[in-house]
Amino acid sequence: DPDAHRPFIAASTYPRLIGDTVAWSFAPYAIDTMKIGDHWEIDAGLRWDYFASHYSATRYSTVTPGLVIGHDDVQRTDTMPSYRAALVYKPTMNGSVYFDYGTSFNPSAESLTQITSGRGLGIANADLAPEKNRSFEFGTKWNVLDNGLALTAAVFRLEKTNARLPDPNNPGFNFLAGAQRVDGFQIGALGRLTPDWQISAGYTYLDGS
Repeated sequence: DPDAHRPFIAASTYPRLIGDTVAWSFAPYAIDTMKIGDHWEIDAGLRWDYFASHYSATRYSTVTPGLVIGHDDVQRTDTMPSYRAALVYKPTMNGSVYFDYGTSFNPSAESLTQITSGRGLGIANADLAPEKNRSFEFGTKWNVLDNGLALTAAVFRLEKTNARLPDPNNPGFNFLAGAQRVDGFQIGALGRLTPDWQISAGYTYLDGS
């Protein structure tokens, strides 16, 4: 229950760090659907991402107010393709069963800050490669009650390789060595049950390791 009107009393009023991070990104992509017969579809997509970041900072002495003790200027650019593909089977016009696979990545500067604990720049973090992700999903979708209600269910797995982990020998810094996995399932219902009742419900279960 914090007091929003409590005045802030600083131990010091001189600057200790002035930092700035700017990022630019763009990503062209293409996606297409191919039908095979009356019941099968193949979806395929390709995306290419460009992510550039520029971190600059001026560090001041904590003993002598106003004394500049260092500057940081770090630039990094990550470019990487990602893919998506799905195989869809439609036994009827109102239902489908699908399997989906996709990839993605997370640049080291995606949160627009490269400052670690305190006021220092993690130089070791500036050159970290992106984390890589893969997703697998098997599910089904059905429209019932004259297409008034949509029912969905899916099981999935999310995998992250070369995940960022805290360096036990260098606090405030990270290194790429982790592997993370999340298994789960989800169900949902969205639409109209009767002329007077609508439903929007869902449940998701996650098991991470």
